[in-house]
Amino acid sequence: MNGREQSDACKGCAISRRDGNVELVRKIEDCGGILQLKYDWVLHHYTGSEGFLGWLALQPREHRGGLDDLTNGESEGFGVLLKAIEESLRAYWQEEFPNDPLERVYIACFYESSKHLHLHIVPRPESFKDIRFCTEACSEFELIEKESRWAYGWHVYLASRCDRFPDTYRRDKEKAQKLMGFLGTRLPLA
Repeated sequence: MNGREQSDACKGCAISRRDGNVELVRKIEDCGGILQLKYDWVLHHYTGSEGFLGWLALQPREHRGGLDDLTNGESEGFGVLLKAIEESLRAYWQEEFPNDPLERVYIACFYESSKHLHLHIVPRPESFKDIRFCTEACSEFELIEKESRWAYGWHVYLASRCDRFPDTYRRDKEKAQKLMGFLGTRLPLA
C-alpha cells in the first residue's frame, strides 16, 4: 500500500468516511463529531485516553501516509486551517475560561497507531503550569527515576492522569460537543 491508498483497516480512513470501524466513529461522534473542513481536511476531538478538552486531531480526508503525500490543494490549505483552528481555540477559551487563557497550542505529528497522517492540536491553558506529576522508569535498561515535572511541553499528554488535573478540562460528551459546535461556526467548512 502506498501513501495514498485507502484501507478498510485504516482508522483515519474510517473516520473520514464515517464507516468501517463503527466503534471508533461512534466514539468520535459522541465526542463532538467530525467537521469536514475546506481543502479536504477533517477535524475531530481526539478520543485517546490521555486526551482532554480541546485536544483535537486534524487529518486529510483522503488517505495520506505523510506530509509528502499531500496534494497541492491539501498542502495549501494546511497552514490556513492550522491558523484558523488555533484562533478559534483561543476564542473559545477566552469565552469559556476567561481566567485561564491558552498559553500555548501545541501541534504534533505522531501517527504510529494509524498510518493515516493526522496532527494533534493540543491546547495548554496557563493553569497547567501548576500541575506536577511523578514519573518512574522501570525497565531494566533504564534508571529508576522519580522526579517531579510540570505537565507542559513534551509532558502535556500526562496532564489528565494527574490527581490535580482540573475537572473543568476533563473531557466529557457535553463539553466536547459544545467545543466542536463552536469550532463549526468559526472554521471554513466544506
